[in-house]
Amino acid sequence: FAFVTFSIALKKFNFSSYSNFTVSSEKGEVKEEISFKSSNPLVLTLTRNLRILEVGGRVNWMGVSTFVSRRVELWKVMLGSSISAIILYFILSRINDGSFLVFYVLLGGWFFMIMIASAAFITEPIWLDMNVMTPEEFARYYLTSKALSIAIILSPFAILSLILGYLGDALGFIVFIPLSSIFIMSLYARYYQQRYNMPINVSPIRLLVSLLTSIPLIPLIILSFLPAYLILCLPIMFSFIVFYLTISLPFIFSKSYWESTIEKIVTSVT
Repeated sequence: FAFVTFSIALKKFNFSSYSNFTVSSEKGEVKEEISFKSSNPLVLTLTRNLRILEVGGRVNWMGVSTFVSRRVELWKVMLGSSISAIILYFILSRINDGSFLVFYVLLGGWFFMIMIASAAFITEPIWLDMNVMTPEEFARYYLTSKALSIAIILSPFAILSLILGYLGDALGFIVFIPLSSIFIMSLYARYYQQRYNMPINVSPIRLLVSLLTSIPLIPLIILSFLPAYLILCLPIMFSFIVFYLTISLPFIFSKSYWESTIEKIVTSVT
């Protein structure tokens, strides 16, 4: 043993080269490149959020309620929603009254929007975004792109509802659910911040936010059961549009709200 040790020492054996080794992935680290050459921050935000979708939800792991978030390519979700809409069309075309089934699909679209809203701002590198735009601009572009991605995903169901004559459900899918997402994501960002892969804590403010975020669902339920001739009535339609614009647009243009909210998010992460 002494002879072997002496021989290795003479050869200046580098033990670190043998004790440390690197295991490389079989696949490349970068699967697909996204070009960010445009100088317009809105285009950059749209490019990212219309390619990659972040979905979050609760998972019970060993008795502990934990929040997890996953990234999915938007075209895959769009493909799934299109196939589902086609299958539903063949089912509903053979049913005399499919309003209740369409209503449940509308509720499914709502809860899917909640999953997207829950994952908003969690994995976004906000401290980097602040180098190229103000908090107000970032929030406006981010929320707009998220709402647009939700509208794109739910558009097959909106087309299905329109073909079958369910005008209220069609408007809910393509207009009112995306507008509701702006309201909900804005409240979640400030008062209901989720921590990735961390246990979920229940507090009075979170319970209050949960109640507030259910408010946009009530007109949506009413709208889905209204007859078509009432939906086409301009005062009724105008009242629905004004309601959803009222709860969403103030967050889009509120400078002070997002300055304090973004600061809160960044400091809580760091």
